[in-house]
Amino acid sequence: MALSFGMAISPQALRHAILAYAALRKVDSSDESEEQLQLCMAKSSSGLLRKIIKREGIVDADVFAAMLLAWVAMRKGVAYESIAHANGGLALLTYLLRKDPQLFLSPLLKTFEPLLRDNFNTVLAKYGVLDTSSEDSRPSSFAQRKEYFRPLCHTGSPPEAWLTADLEVTYNYLRGALNQSFITLKELATLETTPDYATTRASIANDILGYLQAKLEDTQFQVTLAALDKTVESSRRQGKPLVRYLKIALRSLELLRESAFRKERILDGLVSDENHQLGSDILHAIKEAGSPGHHLRYYRDIYFINLLLCALPLNSSNFPPHGVCSFLF
Repeated sequence: MALSFGMAISPQALRHAILAYAALRKVDSSDESEEQLQLCMAKSSSGLLRKIIKREGIVDADVFAAMLLAWVAMRKGVAYESIAHANGGLALLTYLLRKDPQLFLSPLLKTFEPLLRDNFNTVLAKYGVLDTSSEDSRPSSFAQRKEYFRPLCHTGSPPEAWLTADLEVTYNYLRGALNQSFITLKELATLETTPDYATTRASIANDILGYLQAKLEDTQFQVTLAALDKTVESSRRQGKPLVRYLKIALRSLELLRESAFRKERILDGLVSDENHQLGSDILHAIKEAGSPGHHLRYYRDIYFINLLLCALPLNSSNFPPHGVCSFLF
């Protein structure tokens, strides 16, 4: 940000949004931080609103400001604000993309446009208001993510929290698939307790199966993961434990796809011998890969998600007869 907008961050809306994000990290420590956060969010929001109403002076920094505001509001648990900033950010992004690229698209926006769109859509998906029929709701491709992870890895802080761009983008890509699958699992498990389960389930299942197919069959993703596997297994490189867990994550996604999303009810798939064996294989692979420890300091979520998912078929005999909602949540 400083390289593009100056050390003082000259665009006002972005400057206040960054200050709000910084205040969020201190908000638990004092009432003063909470007051500062609210003030910075108000200044950033009002600045963006004035530009939107007048439809003039809109620049790339405003899209980044909207992203930060949506994230801060989400972390604060203020759903309506987070949704408003996400929808506003998408509108600003679309507005700039339709302008003359030579005048309105900075190198920064060209590089991070897929990241911005993904982040806005993630917020909307979290609150169940994402229009999945829209072309803009589709997640960015592996190749697009690779482009913006290169500068992120170069400038990210602290430096030890960032591995190679190939490792970071592969982790992020699979983590997103696991997260979306787990959200859908929760939705289906909750839905099983309602009378209209069968009617609504088909649409949800088709959406997640299409999503997983598109992600896992991405050629660049497959090539990169295979290259990472070959490279780290033949060396003592830092990313070796993470690559092992990324491979386990593929099995976890297979387990969800076959047990939860293809069957009429989640429990029907979990109790099958095939998926019970897959759960056992995942648990064995986790034990062989070892505990997260120091090597997965910044990537431990993928360890715990894998561990939780393999427990589903292995503990299916403990589930209530009519669903897994109470077991999971």
